[in-house]
Amino acid sequence: MNHALLVKSIGKFIDEKIRAESGRLILDCKELLGFAGGASIALAFIPQIWRLFKLKSAREISLPFTSLFLLGAVCWLSYGVVLKLLPVILWNAIGATEICAVLYAKLKYGR
Repeated sequence: MNHALLVKSIGKFIDEKIRAESGRLILDCKELLGFAGGASIALAFIPQIWRLFKLKSAREISLPFTSLFLLGAVCWLSYGVVLKLLPVILWNAIGATEICAVLYAKLKYGR
């Protein structure tokens, strides 16, 4: 899926969620739970990424794990786009980006 299509899908979904009369974003409890869970998982990667680039060492990072995790994030992202699940789209897009950073560090510093 190309980047422009993803952005367009997210924009369309957000537009559908906004009430025309009030202009407020409407989220139910399930979506809030999805946002909270996704945010905590996405935030969990930040210290690891910071450490990888600070120490310039990624020997302890497993390449198969990182590759499979990236594949899973891309599958979840696609699932979220198909079902128009904003929390799934948002956090898996961020997660996939973070996993790409880990994979880059592994390939650059991990030998």
